[in-house]
Amino acid sequence: RIEIVGAGGPMGTIHVIRNLSSGLNGIDVVGTELDEKRFLAMKALGDSLAKETGVSFTAVRADTPPEGPFTYIAIMVPVPGLIAGAIADSAEGGRINIFAGVPVTVEHPIDLNTYIDRGLYFIGTSGSDIEDMEIVLDKVTAGSLNTNLLVGAVSGLDGAVDGIDAVKNQLISGKILVYPSCHGLPLTPLDQLADRHPEVVEKLRDGIWTQEAEEALLAAYKGAS
Repeated sequence: RIEIVGAGGPMGTIHVIRNLSSGLNGIDVVGTELDEKRFLAMKALGDSLAKETGVSFTAVRADTPPEGPFTYIAIMVPVPGLIAGAIADSAEGGRINIFAGVPVTVEHPIDLNTYIDRGLYFIGTSGSDIEDMEIVLDKVTAGSLNTNLLVGAVSGLDGAVDGIDAVKNQLISGKILVYPSCHGLPLTPLDQLADRHPEVVEKLRDGIWTQEAEEALLAAYKGAS
């Protein structure tokens, strides 16, 4: 059983996609999210992908947390209390991925007795090495991992700063693709793309970014200075 805490943000969403697309049998994925807009987006994406892959998925609002235990908990929110709570929610031999991290100056009590008795293990990630990137690229190329599901907005360099602000303020659920050759393209969420580029929206698949949509967007700005 896998719990993804803060599953509606960009990194939480890719954890949902990755686990539902893992190809492993017997996985039960639970995603929790506090923000209502992000929750609804995460639930819609997770339900659709779970139906396609046959993996069990449940979206839960964070104010009504799911019942444990979980064998793997990935924490996307830099809140120490969630890390402490994950110990209580973990099964024997469970792994707790402190993915979001917390500032080194922050302290918080944890139940070390339970941590030891259950044989739990804290892990953290600090980027990917080349081998990791090759594995992901192979999965994308083979069609077993659809990272297009994660795209929430597009922009040219003109919208890059606005994109950074949007990430900081949690305004967009998915990732933002920046196309340097698209001069004059501001930060544009996919659900607002029709006002500026209806010909690109026609290439989306159920509102999801596609290679054809990318080609149409690049063609619209070809030769622009």
